[in-house]
Amino acid sequence: MNTNPDWLVEMQRHNGLREIKGARHNPTIQAWLKELGAWWTDDEAAWCGVAIAHCLKVGKRAIPQHWYRAMAYAQNYGTVLQKPCVGAIAVYSRKGGGHVAIVAGKDKQGRIMCYGGNQNNAVNVMAFDTARPVVYVWPPKSDSSKTIPFAERYNLPILDSDGRISSDES
Repeated sequence: MNTNPDWLVEMQRHNGLREIKGARHNPTIQAWLKELGAWWTDDEAAWCGVAIAHCLKVGKRAIPQHWYRAMAYAQNYGTVLQKPCVGAIAVYSRKGGGHVAIVAGKDKQGRIMCYGGNQNNAVNVMAFDTARPVVYVWPPKSDSSKTIPFAERYNLPILDSDGRISSDES
């Protein structure tokens, strides 16, 4: 039985989904943009926040006003956590902006394993350096009320990793 939060399950369901370079665009990402009320329709712009917002909505969780900006998930949104747990939104800084992904576990080296969109132009699970996150946030309920994760969510499962650390989220 899968006990992962619904928003993580939704992201995992899209594992392998890729943006399409050039004039054509991935219809799934375009559908997410339409559902979220975006003013753009292509998958060329950074879309990690789009993927997270879609998954949170499916999981009946609130999204920040500026859901398309990764750093919006670090600003007065949800419950700030002292450490990662399964289902937490990990907010990372990067050159040119930020990145958001959902914590799924850790690898054998202790790096945080996160599912996210626009990780090497796709939805996938990647290892992240433990010193890199700006914050871990537990998403609020759909009515914006804050909650905390169950204690057992802090027991991060060991996930397979190819040993590479995420470096391309734009």
